[in-house]
Amino acid sequence: MKYYLILIILLVTSSNLFCAPYMLTIKQQTIQTQIEKSMPVEKSNLIGKAIINNPLLALNGQLNQIEFWVDFDALIFKKFQAIGKSKVSAKLFYDHDEGEFYLRKTVIEELIMDNVKDKHIPIFKKLLHVVVKSSLKKNPIFTLDEKDQKQKFAKASIKSVAIVDEALIVVMNMGL
Repeated sequence: MKYYLILIILLVTSSNLFCAPYMLTIKQQTIQTQIEKSMPVEKSNLIGKAIINNPLLALNGQLNQIEFWVDFDALIFKKFQAIGKSKVSAKLFYDHDEGEFYLRKTVIEELIMDNVKDKHIPIFKKLLHVVVKSSLKKNPIFTLDEKDQKQKFAKASIKSVAIVDEALIVVMNMGL
């Protein structure tokens, strides 16, 4: 009886160790570096073409979202050009099969450009959104390290994501 009780206690405590959450901290500079690697990006479509470059990242803890500014140079209808800056916001997406974090659900929050007619602003905004979205779609901002046992076990699922002190804090379940 005594051995069964010890065995049950060991099983319960060891299973709790494997189910405990794992906290991963991704520094702002790490994300900044990954976004920089994906730029400059040039994209053309029927409307026009645009180039985005020089991303500057900001983690917004109040809104719990990732924001960044990019420089752009865009041309629509082969005759209307705009050069300026755009503020983009995005949400974190986790691909658990690959163990990679991506930025998705991008929104062009703000456009700063000179000498552009009001009627052309929505067209430039749409074009820039296509370029930003395509850039972030292919390039993860962070990949879990397969050699790190905790990160390997944590690969299964995200419990929560928060922005604290210029870092992304990801709490993951450690289920086997």
